[in-house]
Amino acid sequence: MIANQIIVTTPNELYSLIEKAVNTAVLHFSIPQRVDDTFQNEFLTIQEASTMLNLAVPTIYSMVNKRSIPFNKIDGQKKLYFSKNELNEWLKNGRKLTKTELTNKLKLKRNG
Repeated sequence: MIANQIIVTTPNELYSLIEKAVNTAVLHFSIPQRVDDTFQNEFLTIQEASTMLNLAVPTIYSMVNKRSIPFNKIDGQKKLYFSKNELNEWLKNGRKLTKTELTNKLKLKRNG
């Protein structure tokens, strides 16, 4: 049984084994990989935002130019990023009331 055996190794061999184990752990469990996954799940490129919003890319560029759509841009770079959450909130805030909702709101205002 291996668990009961004592393995004799040199300091260099032990160093090499530890180095390999640490490198393997870093490659498989590194934080930057998870940060990249989070970034990709939270932010969209202009093409992805175009698909999500069902708008043409030039239309989105025009909206960015007018600052009428929320966007992110890293200093010194040309690439635009769009937060999924911010775009969803932007869409929700642009909701217009139906005629029934407007009528009910007007009635409440008159009675209150």
